Formats: sequence, structure tokens, C-alpha cells
Amino acid sequence: MIKFILQHIIINFENIAGDLHNQALEITNLMTVGSYLFVVILLPLIVIVYDDIYGPLIDGVNLYVVFIIVMPILVITPAFIYACFKNSKYGKVALNWQLQLAVRYLKICETSAVYTKALLPDIQLNERSNISWYCQLAGSSKDGFGFFPFLSSNKGIFPTSKPLITQDIDVNIFMENLILNEKENLLFHSPGFCHIKIDSNLSSHEYFKDCIVFDGSNYLLSGHHIMNKMAGSLRGEIEFNYPALTYKTILDGPYGKFRFDSDIVFGIKLSSWPEAAQNWSKRVKKMLPVHVIESVHKKCCYLVHKHCPYNQIRNDLDWRLSFAEAETILFQYHSEKQALKLVYVILKFAIKLYSHDKFSPYVALKSYHLKTTFLWVAEKEKSLKDFDLYKIQDNKTLGELMLHVIKEYRQSLYLGKLDHYFIPGINLLDIYSQDERTVAMRLMDEFLERPLNIVSRFDNAHIVLWKREQWHIVITFFAAGALFFTQYADHDLFGPTSIADQIFMIGRIFIILFIIYIFLDR
Repeated sequence: MIKFILQHIIINFENIAGDLHNQALEITNLMTVGSYLFVVILLPLIVIVYDDIYGPLIDGVNLYVVFIIVMPILVITPAFIYACFKNSKYGKVALNWQLQLAVRYLKICETSAVYTKALLPDIQLNERSNISWYCQLAGSSKDGFGFFPFLSSNKGIFPTSKPLITQDIDVNIFMENLILNEKENLLFHSPGFCHIKIDSNLSSHEYFKDCIVFDGSNYLLSGHHIMNKMAGSLRGEIEFNYPALTYKTILDGPYGKFRFDSDIVFGIKLSSWPEAAQNWSKRVKKMLPVHVIESVHKKCCYLVHKHCPYNQIRNDLDWRLSFAEAETILFQYHSEKQALKLVYVILKFAIKLYSHDKFSPYVALKSYHLKTTFLWVAEKEKSLKDFDLYKIQDNKTLGELMLHVIKEYRQSLYLGKLDHYFIPGINLLDIYSQDERTVAMRLMDEFLERPLNIVSRFDNAHIVLWKREQWHIVITFFAAGALFFTQYADHDLFGPTSIADQIFMIGRIFIILFIIYIFLDR
């Protein structure tokens, strides 16, 4: 019980003092400053007024003098105290506490299959042909790392509550029995990017007849034409966000309604592991079990329509190698590294949430970049002897591990270099400008400055946000009702009453409710 009380006090202190400490970097939230000034100015003034009206609280002490002396200290020193606390062993202990509490979200990730079944059946093509289609989740939603089903308002008290943040889902649509051969069908023009050359297998498909383009030497498959054709044949609310189609839906879940935006991309399977990624197999030969490498090779990879940043002439013909299924296998293998997995999910959530709150897209911060960083860190496990990547409970290096991953990602942004995990020679950050990377680095600096904040917001958003919304409503009505009936019982409902008395009475009620809230949040 004492641990949880201390934890709530520390987190609230970090939220207030941490914002003031960051004033040099960006404008502090006015509500945060207001809450801080309420604590250090308004409450002491109320005590002074009470002391002046009802007699001295402490004999021989002039509270006005005490207030004048203490006030500058309370206003000026919080940033200094916070900086000392954050870098002390107590700050690390508090961060570990909050990370261990946030681990409960990892169990919720396992229930994402419920939402998968609700999403995929609605995505069906309307074609009246013998072509058979199938779709599957891709990316983080399939990995179980970073699927955020609780980013929404609970409909308990307000049934018309709107979702707070839209959940993004990546979906790939494939054509049954359509498999390409790298040597016969692919014409690579940049690392990881190619054109698809039409052969007898592709030309026999009726669906592709109006999707073929002649570039002067070869007949090529146009991804732009395919996506245009699919846009007119998908059911439901569809937006054409080239090169993807966005399918929008709102689903009911155990804690309320939430909005899903499914980015649909057409994919084509390859028959074998691509030549460009052969170096990966040699690199991890001594690091990964044989069965894991074989599973990755068996899943191979597939092609998705994606513009090549280095080819601006006919990018409607570009296709990119996608290793999403291989990454899912590797994520499953690394799932035993519970500490590293928790860090990845929290950072992915933090980037998404801060982008939403600050109305900034952070173009140089991508989920795929964070995923790549995760895979590189997991691969270098033997060199990370100072961190425990596996267990969460009783892990004294959990907070330091999170800071290490943030620093690794920040260093990549600073250098402008993040190597593709499978294909050598591809720099994922090469297409971003110095200004775009600098803005992204500032957010990483904020994460390093306030790690407790991002962890507590992650836990609150997934576990207690839906309770807290109701809780705030309940305590507001409860406090107002208690004040009304107390004043009515004292026959002072319409008579003169000391403001200090009213505030002290409400304060006692809120203290009791706060203790109950801590029990509910355990």
C-alpha cells in the first residue's frame, strides 16, 4: 500500500516539476503551471486566511513572514530538485516501479485476436470472378507489439463518447495462388525496390489486363492501376490514400467504442528468399536457432506497391520487398525478452501519443524505424551484459534499458543512419532532412528527460483511463453533493460561509476518494 501511495506522489511530482524543468525546450502547458501554482501559492494563502480568521495555528509564528520567505524557494527550486531526483538512485527505482506496473498491458496484447476477427471479415472484394482473395494483418498489429485497443473513451456514463485516438491497422490483401519468381519476374533498380515484369503467368490473370504498362522495353505491372481498381470494388467506408486504401470502421469492445483505420495494401508473394537478403542469413547463423532461420526462409517475403524515394520518373511501377512476416517470426522468437518487449511497446505508444497531443507528424519517426531498432538491439543481446532483457519483476536495470533504447534511436537520428535489418546498403533515414531529424531528436530528448511521464501515460491510457473518466465525474458530483447537504444540515446553505471552511471540507472528501482511487488502480 505504501509503495503505491509513494508511486502516485512521485509520478504527480514528476509531471509538474518535469514540465517546468523543460521550459527551456518548449512552452509549458498552462494547466500544468496552474496546478503547480495552486499547490505552492493558493493553498498556503488559504492556510494564512484560515489562521487570520480563526486564530494562530502555531503560537508565535507569523505565517505571512513564512509565506514570503518560502514562496521564492517553492517557485524557483522545483526544476533543481527534479533534476537531482531524476538522476539519483531513487529516480531509477521509481521508474522501475512504474514499468513493472505497466507490464499488465502485455497480457492484454494477447487478446488482439478478438479484434482481428472483427476487422478482417469486413474487407472483401466485390469481384464477380473466380479469383480468390485473402487478407491478413501486418506490422505491429500482427506482432502483438503496439496494438492499442484501449485508446478510447469508455461508454459507461456517456454512451455517445468519441474515441480519443484512432487505432491504425495494416492489412495486406493477396490473390490466392499468385506467386512470383525473383529471377523471372523482378527487375531491381534500387536496393529493395523493383519492377514486376509480366510473364505468361501474370498475363493470364483477367484481373491484371488493364493494369499492365509498357515502358519501352518490358510490359510491367502498375501498382497504381491495381490500387485504383481495388478502390472501386471494396465494401465499406474507403478512402483512397495512395499508395494505400484506408478502410474506416468503429467497433465495440469490452471497454467501449474505438475507431480503426485499416491501411490496405495489395501484396504478391515470392517463391523464395530474395537474393538481396542472403547476407542476413549468414550474419545471424550463430545468433539464431536453425529452426528460426528456416521458418523465416519458408515465409519468404512479398512485394507491396511503394514508391522508391530515389526513382521519381515512373514510381507508379515501383514495388518494394516487404519482410513483415519474417519480422513477425523474429518478434515471436524474441518475445521471451519481456523487458525489451515492454520497452518497445511503451516507446511506440509514446511516439503515437505525443504526435497526437502536439499536432506534429514527426515525419522522421516511424514505427518501422523503432521496430528495426528493436531487432538490432535484440540481436546484440550478448553485448548488452549490463541489462536484463528478459524478466520484468525484480529487474533493477529495467528503467536503464528503456533509456538505452531511446539513446540508440536518438543516435541513429543524430547520425542520419539506420541500416535496414535484412538488406545491406539501405539507410532508412537517408530520405529525411536535417531539420526533420532534429525535430525527432527533440522528442527523444523529452523522453530521456521525463521517462516516468511516458510510462505512466502508457499505463493510464490502457488500464485506468476508462475508469478515470468515470471517476472524475463521480467525485465531482459527490463533492458537490456533499457540500450541498453539509451546508443544508448546518442551515448555512444560503448564508455567509467561510471560503476556507468550504475548501477544507471538500479537501477532506478528496483525500478519502484519492485513497480509494489508489486501491482501485492496484
